[in-house]
Amino acid sequence: MANHRAYEEDDNLIDWSAFDESAQPAIEYDGSKQLRVVSIVLLFVAVAGIALGVMEFNSVSSVASQAASGGALAAAGIASFAKPVLLMFFGLLTFIPAAFGFQTAKSPVVFVTPTVLGLAGIVVSALGAIASLVGGALSSAFDPVLTTYMLVCTIVAVVYLVFVVRVHKAANAAGGVPQRKRPTKEELWDEDKIWR
Repeated sequence: MANHRAYEEDDNLIDWSAFDESAQPAIEYDGSKQLRVVSIVLLFVAVAGIALGVMEFNSVSSVASQAASGGALAAAGIASFAKPVLLMFFGLLTFIPAAFGFQTAKSPVVFVTPTVLGLAGIVVSALGAIASLVGGALSSAFDPVLTTYMLVCTIVAVVYLVFVVRVHKAANAAGGVPQRKRPTKEELWDEDKIWR
């Protein structure tokens, strides 16, 4: 009977603390709050791009429908759909770095993806702004909407990348990025008691 009671007391020999997420305190790294703010700004930029694209698409569609009713739709009319489609597509893509920004601000385990997204955002937005400026200069018809949107995206992408790097530097300075590790054999059971 005594052996049975001892067995019941030691029945749960596995230490589940390694799996307990609540036991691990959340660490607020330097730059995390700012990265959340930048991610919120990215969300607003994405919504603005989609809204601008929809408005431009509606205006171009109305002009194209009037042209089609009066005669053949010119190639220039078809090409005018490129701008609203680009705005909507770029706005939808902006949701992706915003999501990774929130994830990195919460836990800086993921590093490569938000960094690549930040660099890609800077390069693509800057090239888009330059292409819009060059195209406006060549055609003598400056388009302020697309150029301004691309410049705003470039600035936000630079700030986003700065705070992504700051979060990871703070995590490394604090002793490394906390990661979920596989429990060791000693954490799972005690060999001296497991066979009793």
